[in-house]
Amino acid sequence: MKDKKGFFDELKSLRLGCDAIKDIVLVYDGVKPSTRLMLPQYSLKSLQEFLVRYGLCIIRSDYKVVTKKDRSKGGWGNKILRIVDANSDEGEPSYYIAKSDEIAKEAKTADFVDPDEFGQTLGYPICCQEFFKKYFPLANEKQCDFVLYTLKETKEDYPYDLYNNNASRYFGYSLLSHFPCSFNCKESSKLARSYYKVFERYSPSWANNFIYCQQSAIIYTEYGGIFLIKNFELNGDILRYGKSSRLYSTITNKNLELLSRGNNILIKSKNNFSIRQGDRLLKTFKGENVGLLVFG
Repeated sequence: MKDKKGFFDELKSLRLGCDAIKDIVLVYDGVKPSTRLMLPQYSLKSLQEFLVRYGLCIIRSDYKVVTKKDRSKGGWGNKILRIVDANSDEGEPSYYIAKSDEIAKEAKTADFVDPDEFGQTLGYPICCQEFFKKYFPLANEKQCDFVLYTLKETKEDYPYDLYNNNASRYFGYSLLSHFPCSFNCKESSKLARSYYKVFERYSPSWANNFIYCQQSAIIYTEYGGIFLIKNFELNGDILRYGKSSRLYSTITNKNLELLSRGNNILIKSKNNFSIRQGDRLLKTFKGENVGLLVFG
């Protein structure tokens, strides 16, 4: 294996998204069997040349996927509207990357044919594959996001395992590429921790960006934005934040304005909580389309 720093620096120069960089590093390091990515066409030729130089294989799907952008989630698109022909003017192809043509072709064949085998080629825990199949019909009725279903299956009290925080992907960094079956899933946490150790060897500062994002509190709403709080204090049923805290959001709206004015969150349950300024109520979030996630 060639110099890790040289590999990483060259990969970053290709202007790919964090998810793509993350998964390509994991495949190159041998931690992940393969990955499926949608890639920007402007960097595809350079990426293909890069992968060949470093002994990785890439093949294209025989179809394109037309996705729908989620509402208020910073441009993310989880929901597949339709599959179209590879020569269609609409949609984006998928690319399968692995250390051999055989493994890349196995992933390509399993995709949309055998979900269980495909999950295995991507290195996902079996428990999380079963979770995905269980909740897919419900998730697909909305925006095909599974965060609230992961929250539903998380039975323990706050704080949750920070290594399983995949909702932080909306802010650029998440060690996991799959939806965990619980925010305390042991198999997912084991994977995420191993990924972090890999990333530390390539770039310690980049690896620490994941921990920074994932050790956070997140207000998730299905349609009204996602909000991340850094530097908070959890005392029983009150989460306090203030001048030393940092707020991040996927959208600028009334929810962000109220969160910025507030300084604590009164928690009745993970799907029922209120933003307050002192004891003054600013807004209550309640129902099946909202959730409070706290990771420590």
